[in-house]
Amino acid sequence: MEWKAAELPMPPATGAEPCFKVDAFFPEEYGLDDPEVRSALALCGGCDLARLCMVWSLAHPGMTEAGIWGGTTPYQRRSIRRRLIGRWGQAGAQEHLRASYREALSKFRARDRDVGFCRQGSA
Repeated sequence: MEWKAAELPMPPATGAEPCFKVDAFFPEEYGLDDPEVRSALALCGGCDLARLCMVWSLAHPGMTEAGIWGGTTPYQRRSIRRRLIGRWGQAGAQEHLRASYREALSKFRARDRDVGFCRQGSA
């Protein structure tokens, strides 16, 4: 069965995220021992959008066949997708991704509001 995109919006990136500043996110090879891949994975690990980006990339495999997305390689995303489908079926996996995206977006927005409040309070 062909995977159909779960139709999630792109994560709310600002352009300040590491993936907008560094070319390491689309290496020639995706071996975990490759320094470029390790660097991109580490940069994702420090990004506030990493969870949203990972869920989005899992939901849109046709748009994320290459690249490091949300701290995952293409091989890792294919493996995660297979496990999700094996556990819940395709429709259930897509609903799980939609729910995960909503949860991650809610947490991101709450953290963003808290940071904004702290900045305003310190001025």
